[in-house]
Amino acid sequence: MKKILPFLLIIIFLTGCTKKTEQEYIKLAEQNLKNNNIPEAIKAYEDLLADHPESITVPKVLFELGKIYQSKADKKITEKESLDKAIAYFTQLEKKYPQSYEAPYGYFMIGFIQSNEFRDYQEATKTYKSFLEKYPNHAMSQAARDEIDNMGLTPEQVLEKKIGGNE
Repeated sequence: MKKILPFLLIIIFLTGCTKKTEQEYIKLAEQNLKNNNIPEAIKAYEDLLADHPESITVPKVLFELGKIYQSKADKKITEKESLDKAIAYFTQLEKKYPQSYEAPYGYFMIGFIQSNEFRDYQEATKTYKSFLEKYPNHAMSQAARDEIDNMGLTPEQVLEKKIGGNE
């Protein structure tokens, strides 16, 4: 019995240290998001990226992390840090997985953050123009053109511009 006990302890230790599957991480992250436990959701997504870097779920995870930070849900960091992280995740998504479903949406959101959060209209215009070159027929293409056309305008000014253009 004394010889079996150390063997059992090793097995218990090793099974407790195994990595979660990608789906387990995603389920954990989604459950934490649902319960508004943002730090644990972020940790689950980041652990998935670390443990399964070649997974087909990586583009979705990068996009989800970008959305979390864009919404400034992590109250442990400043709004600027959060938006910078959002841009970093969206950029990583677009650079590493440009053919993924999520890449154009992430790329568009970079321009959106630059324009609407940072008020950096020059960078936002560059991003939107680059978006249009890479994804000219994407569902977000018209939105990118509209963002360029209405950059820096208030909602009232956009409405006035539209009404004035119809006369």
